[in-house]
Amino acid sequence: MFWKAALRAPLAFLAFAAAAHAQLPVARLDAVSPMGAQIGRSAEVGIAGAELEGATLHFSHPGITATPGEANRFQLTVAADVPPGTYDAWVTGDWGASLPRAFQIGAFPVATVPGEAKGADKAVALTPGTVWDGVAEAGAAHHFRIDAKAGQRFFVEMSAARLGSRTDGSLVLLDPSGEELARSLESAHGDPLLDHTPAADGALTLRVSDRLARGGTGYGYRLRLSEGPHIDYVLPASAPPGTRTTLQVFGRNLPDGTPAGDGLERIEMEVDVPSEGRPRSSALNGPAAAGLRGFEFRLGEGAAASNAVFVAHADAPSTIDAADNAAPDSAQALTVPCEVSGRFSPGSTDHFTFAAAAGTAYIVEALSHRFGAPSDPVLTVLKLGADGSATPLGSSDDDGANIGGRAYRTDHRDAAVRFTADADFTARVELRDQFGTRAGYRLQVRTAQPRFDLIAAPAPNPAVDNQGGKRVERAGLTLRRGEVGIVQVYALRRDGFAGEIALKAEGLPGAPISGKIPAGESSCLFAIASPGAAEPFDAALRIFGSAEIGGARVEKEAVPAAAGWTVGDADQEAVQARLGQAFPLAAIADPAPLAIAREGDATAPIQTSLGAKLEIPFTLTKTGEIKDKITVNAGGLAGTGNKAPQVQVEKDQAGGTLAFELRNDRDNNRFRAGTFELHLTAKSKVGYRRYVAEAEAAEKAKADAAAAAEARRKERDAAKAALDEAREATAETEEAKAHRVAAAEEALKAAAAAATAAEEARKAAEAAANGANERAKPQDRQFANHSPPITIEIEPAPVRIQLGPVPAAAPGSAIELPVEIERRYGFAEGLTLAAALPDGSGLTAPDVPVAKDAATGALAITVAADAAPGERRFEVVAKMKWNGMDLERRAAAVLQVAAETAPDPPAAAPAPEAPAPAAAP
Repeated sequence: MFWKAALRAPLAFLAFAAAAHAQLPVARLDAVSPMGAQIGRSAEVGIAGAELEGATLHFSHPGITATPGEANRFQLTVAADVPPGTYDAWVTGDWGASLPRAFQIGAFPVATVPGEAKGADKAVALTPGTVWDGVAEAGAAHHFRIDAKAGQRFFVEMSAARLGSRTDGSLVLLDPSGEELARSLESAHGDPLLDHTPAADGALTLRVSDRLARGGTGYGYRLRLSEGPHIDYVLPASAPPGTRTTLQVFGRNLPDGTPAGDGLERIEMEVDVPSEGRPRSSALNGPAAAGLRGFEFRLGEGAAASNAVFVAHADAPSTIDAADNAAPDSAQALTVPCEVSGRFSPGSTDHFTFAAAAGTAYIVEALSHRFGAPSDPVLTVLKLGADGSATPLGSSDDDGANIGGRAYRTDHRDAAVRFTADADFTARVELRDQFGTRAGYRLQVRTAQPRFDLIAAPAPNPAVDNQGGKRVERAGLTLRRGEVGIVQVYALRRDGFAGEIALKAEGLPGAPISGKIPAGESSCLFAIASPGAAEPFDAALRIFGSAEIGGARVEKEAVPAAAGWTVGDADQEAVQARLGQAFPLAAIADPAPLAIAREGDATAPIQTSLGAKLEIPFTLTKTGEIKDKITVNAGGLAGTGNKAPQVQVEKDQAGGTLAFELRNDRDNNRFRAGTFELHLTAKSKVGYRRYVAEAEAAEKAKADAAAAAEARRKERDAAKAALDEAREATAETEEAKAHRVAAAEEALKAAAAAATAAEEARKAAEAAANGANERAKPQDRQFANHSPPITIEIEPAPVRIQLGPVPAAAPGSAIELPVEIERRYGFAEGLTLAAALPDGSGLTAPDVPVAKDAATGALAITVAADAAPGERRFEVVAKMKWNGMDLERRAAAVLQVAAETAPDPPAAAPAPEAPAPAAAP
């Protein structure tokens, strides 16, 4: 894959280990072994990671269940109706929830590669129908034996990178003499695929390793030998959901396949495209692929099935790239909207034409790189004239913007051209790959379809120095009592959609939590609060976003994202981020040592203005030892530039005030008017104690053992005194005395033994308590906690204006429009009143200065003598400069231009009286 070359920098796990000590313990899952299981079977799996006490293992499909065993082992059961594919696996336990790992479910039995496979003389027999699951070892290779038959083509496929493994796989095939026959490194989705046809019968050796000889936890791989069909690609690569379509299948060893060039065969099949699409599971999906839905296509069933290829859902009729469109005069004609599936050819350009209608906005988009291909499409759209001219309308190379930072990159090398037709004409599209690959592509020609997709991921932990975003940490979302967790929600806005997206979180105890991504913004920080005194729980968090688009309410579920492993410097080592199926979250009983909240009514919005000084008083609650000053800053407010507002308070203070100015003349700030949310973050060094309950229980056991030992000691002393008394007795007979002494000696013996045992128990309890107290000793850790969200209403200016009545005016007259000015947030400077008049209105109004502290003003509006009667809509604008910002406040007004008054008409002469009716004869 395109990121593989950058993944070869080692030491990521070492960097993580150093950083982990600086924060509070949270469950971390590094590996599940084996990395998959067979449908309808049971198997034992193990987990590796950190802070796994009390761990239970979960999966994103309800048909996969795990029962805990010993030493982080689990008995796994896979139901018979679980579809083949890749699912999420994660743990929850005493220390919260981990992020998921990929877990593969298939039709083949699974075997574990034995350790002795490191020796060539201990090579494991590799036969069709079994998946071998192994872990690459540093400085060593695993060896497998393939009993080959002359002319029998076979494939060896590794799954590692596509499952989130760190293994950069290498497959080398050797003949019986040790000579190399074939090798494969990166082939399918970043993993090797070895294709070989033996010239003779014989035992061949397959050497399997990481290409840089790395290994250990996190370096798992899966290996399968197949003599059946292998699919390289299908055309079309997409189809409308709920339809029946013909797929052209290209591959090797295809049943009844006909030659198709490049060593491939071809067959055609009719398939039903499912109405409900699912994300691709045959390979990892990066953040740029959010929203991709479709189905996995295979040839055959069960253990005889081929590999899977993904067929995407198309939003428009799907067709196939013509073979003869490599020249402009043979361009393939398209009907809009449509989607074309094709393959790049090195040094060649594909040409297409479509009819563009005047006034229509079009989007021409090529999709290839964002779905894992090592391609770089270049797209050009031209307007063809009747005179044979070709005028460029736009050209595009890399169109994708990155809104996910270094951790969740959404940029890509795909291309898109957008234009609005100024007339009816024929448009020509030219598409090529400047990397010269034979990768597949999907070309979409459509009118604008505003929409969005969402990605949700744990926000960076502010307790860890992420070195300006260079450090990317793999850490799940775990909430201690009193803790507020933050989820980063990203909006991939499509086709010009810029509206507000309302968010809600489900799957948690209590009512859903709400938030929003403001209009025009690409992300927000979404707060998830601990349930306080409620019982600990674990859940699969689900975040939904909805927006008004084209008069309809559209809802999308956010796709969870996670980094594959912790990266110390993302400028030196690429981050392998993957989209998943579940967002695990857990609340645990461990108390947060520090909490922060807005003082007063935290639910009431704070009203302010651009240019104003925003002051947020806060309170601090401490349940642990605070060892340094507490840094408080504000996060999540749209428009904050490269310097987050912050304040420091002493460790013993109970609160303070964070104050900053909403100015855009510094720190690359881009504050704007509207309603937004922010949260406060409090960070400090704390003396963190873990295993406190165990230490308290051990202390109690120690005290109980000491009390028991003291009681047994007293009983022994009493028994000894009783024996002395028996020996000194003189009033008894010798026989009675002897009997009494013997009984006292037995009682003393038993009491002494009990006292010795109690003393040993006391010593053991004391040692256990010392050990527990040592484990529970405070350790210096960095900790950060967030406040619940705070709503900020930012006005465009520190004044509000109220217009008086607007009288009607005749042409050639003038009126005076009174304006009341309400000054807010301490603004007392002078300002200017102006009228924003539309062109051709026939109105004029000079700007009017308003003195400092004045609460009223008036605009003089003159109506031109030739102004036509009717309404004139305009705005009154209050302009001011405050704290370095030019601000304005507007109010709408309507002036009625009256018709000229006509002179009274002359009085009419009285009408003659009507003659009386004639009498009846």
